[in-house]
Amino acid sequence: MHYHQVIKKFSLFFFLLVIYNTCPAQDTIPLKIKNGHIFLSAKINGIEINDIELDTGAGIDVLSESTVNKLGGIDHLILDGYEVGFRATGQRLEAPRYKINEIQIGNKKQQIAYTGVWNGLDEDKIGGLLSLTFFMDKPFTVDYKNQKLIFETSRSLKNIHSRAVLIPILLHQSTKRASMFVNMCVNDSISLETEFDTGSGFDNLWIHPHYKKSLNIDTSSNFGIVRKIQMYCTDTSAVLNNWRVKFPPNMIYEGLSGAGPFMDKKMTIDLQHQVMYKWE
Repeated sequence: MHYHQVIKKFSLFFFLLVIYNTCPAQDTIPLKIKNGHIFLSAKINGIEINDIELDTGAGIDVLSESTVNKLGGIDHLILDGYEVGFRATGQRLEAPRYKINEIQIGNKKQQIAYTGVWNGLDEDKIGGLLSLTFFMDKPFTVDYKNQKLIFETSRSLKNIHSRAVLIPILLHQSTKRASMFVNMCVNDSISLETEFDTGSGFDNLWIHPHYKKSLNIDTSSNFGIVRKIQMYCTDTSAVLNNWRVKFPPNMIYEGLSGAGPFMDKKMTIDLQHQVMYKWE
């Protein structure tokens, strides 16, 4: 082999090696999964906070009072305004909204985040609720079986797309809050826009009481057995038969579901492309 051919091949190898090493790497974070609830650690304004729940149904971030004290007290947060919202069951929630400088999970950061403060989290020893706002530009996977959170890259997303069940999502988003919805098919005849809420664990499944009559449910009861529920209309593997469902009065959504179909599986959420994947 001629000398210049050796140099050419070595240069090509070196170029490919540089390209490979400069591609973004996946960042993996340990999780604690408790009855389907997802807990992780994060740095808030540079201070490590444990037992933060990743809650896709939270809408906006929320800190416990004990976490606020670790950050130096409420005076160390910047008052941003007043937050008015509703629980899925229609309960009105009002509280001051604060601005924090930074949230960091692994190597990923969100500059400027908005949060409420709620002392009820301390009763359950929860440091805070992390909403979807952190993940708007950060596709991620929750590996329920191995209890890991993985920040995905464009390369890893292509691999997941080729092997996973694709579930379209509808994103409700503003500058300071975000929530996601999926289409749930019931009895092969009704499609419900359903809030996807990891904060409700694995087993939670609610349907608006408006649908009790068409589902032949006793209108005087808040519970009923539904013949067939396809959790995601595009996923024929996630079907519940003769399932007990709650029909909460004053519910503000058509439906609400937890992450039950992802038990022992991987859940990838790509908010930028409004898609979720289920895979193993």
